[in-house]
Amino acid sequence: MKVLFLFLCVSILCAGAQERKSFTNSVTLYHEFQPVVIHLTNGKFIKQNKANIFLKNGSLLYKKGTFTMQANMDQIQSVAFPDCTYQRIDTILASVVDTIGSRQLLLATLIDVEAYRGNLVNNRQITNFEIRDNVNVSSMELNSDEEGYPLMNRYFFKIDGRTIEVSERPVSLIIPKDKRREFRTIVQTPDFSWTEEESLMRILKLF
Repeated sequence: MKVLFLFLCVSILCAGAQERKSFTNSVTLYHEFQPVVIHLTNGKFIKQNKANIFLKNGSLLYKKGTFTMQANMDQIQSVAFPDCTYQRIDTILASVVDTIGSRQLLLATLIDVEAYRGNLVNNRQITNFEIRDNVNVSSMELNSDEEGYPLMNRYFFKIDGRTIEVSERPVSLIIPKDKRREFRTIVQTPDFSWTEEESLMRILKLF
């Protein structure tokens, strides 16, 4: 039974995306653990009554009795929460922002651990969040007057079954030859940003 949740899910669109914030006071995406349906890589589906996404590493967490456990991400294809479906990219769960045909723009929101450590002050301290089964995940606890953990967005393109993290160099290497001039024109426009979804969808349309 324990191992049933060492798996997770992946591929459906978000019906309503989470509100995106620059900071959070929680180490999990959802305030409360949610019921989910997990699609495994072997084609099977599993229902779990209490699950969440760990913002430190994008992995799936689930409750087993009083214990919080971390799923084995290698066995997960996608996870369907009540408001959104998340696909697995390596070991990270990412939501579908938008699609063009079979092509997708995906988003994973994570705690920016380096930024957090860089901004540590006397009334912040890093502690240890025990997940059990010899899995210790670094977590941070803030005083109630703290602003929270800084978040970062990581975007991915999924094209013809291949997933790449969005940034100029890797994307430029796979742009079709007949679209490279248009690609350069787009990225050189003053309003283009590699962290803005409307800009990224303009690039995705080139494929």
